[in-house]
Amino acid sequence: MSRDAFQDDVAGVIAAMDMPLSDSAAFVVYQLSRYISQSGIKVVLTGEGGDELFGGYPWYSEMRT
Repeated sequence: MSRDAFQDDVAGVIAAMDMPLSDSAAFVVYQLSRYISQSGIKVVLTGEGGDELFGGYPWYSEMRT
């Protein structure tokens, strides 16, 4: 990816966000979303969910008591 293309993507990511976010994965998700959209795919399901699979966050156990 060229420097100009990356700068355009930074501007696109910032424009697409609803609120400030400090997650570097936003650039990767933006690139992937654009590629998927250009491929004609209409719906994509995503998720990370590993925290829930392995018992969740520490405060989950506090909420159960």
